[in-house]
Amino acid sequence: MTESPSLVQARSPGIAAACQQSVLPAMICLTGKRSQPDGAGAGRSHGSWRAFPGVTHEVPAARCFARTEFGDHPAATDAVLVVSELCANAVMHTSSGQRGGIFLVHLTTLSRSQVAVLVTDEGSRHEPRLKPVGATGESGRGLAVVTALADLFIPFGGPSGRTILAVVGTFTGQSQSSA
Repeated sequence: MTESPSLVQARSPGIAAACQQSVLPAMICLTGKRSQPDGAGAGRSHGSWRAFPGVTHEVPAARCFARTEFGDHPAATDAVLVVSELCANAVMHTSSGQRGGIFLVHLTTLSRSQVAVLVTDEGSRHEPRLKPVGATGESGRGLAVVTALADLFIPFGGPSGRTILAVVGTFTGQSQSSA
C-alpha cells in the first residue's frame, strides 16, 4: 500500500510533522535532494518512500520494498534486516501499531558503499533504547541488531512522531554481517 503525502498528513498529523521536522531535513542533508514518493526515486541517489499500515503483516512488505529499492547494492542484505527490525519496532512499540496507524519507510542510496534507511512512526511516550536481554529471551534484540549493522543510528522526534535514521554500509566491499 502506498499513500500520497496529503493522505499521510490527513490521517496522521504527528507522522506528517515528524517527516517535516526530521525526515526531509535528514534526507536533504544526506543526499542534497528531496526523496520521491511511491518508488519514484528507484535507482536514483535521492531515494523513495512508502507508507504502510501499522500491522505486523506489513513488515514483510516493507522488507520487499527495501530489497527492490536497494537491489544488488553491497549493503542491501544488512539494510533489509535493518528495515525489518525498525518496522517491527514501529508496529510493536509505538502508536503506529494501533488501529488505523501507519509507518513510513524512506530509502536512499548514499554511495557505492552506504545506504540510508529512515523509518517514521506515530510516536510513543518511551524513547527507543537498548535493553539487556537474557540468552533465552524471545524479544528485545531488534535495536541491538540495528546498531550492530548501522554505521550511524539516530532517533529524531518524540511522543507524537519519531524517525529512526540508520546508515548501513559495507566493510571492504562486503556485507558487515559476513565480514
